[in-house]
Amino acid sequence: EQAAKDQINAINNNKGLTSSQKAEAIKQIEDKKAKAIEAVRKATTVGEVEQIVKDVVRDIKAVNPQPYSGYSSNLIIGL
Repeated sequence: EQAAKDQINAINNNKGLTSSQKAEAIKQIEDKKAKAIEAVRKATTVGEVEQIVKDVVRDIKAVNPQPYSGYSSNLIIGL
């Protein structure tokens, strides 16, 4: 829960991101959190819960949108 809050705050405070980038990143975090909560409910051992928590914290921290540069890396001019 705290990892999600921290990452969402970091995204919201990133002035280089567009509002749509922020919304998409936050949606990814919320989706990951919801899936983890469901997995915890289905877990049958403490070890499973610990692994789920470890995995979701890692996955949430990996959501790292980059500021929009205005250029597409896939665009090749002059060909």
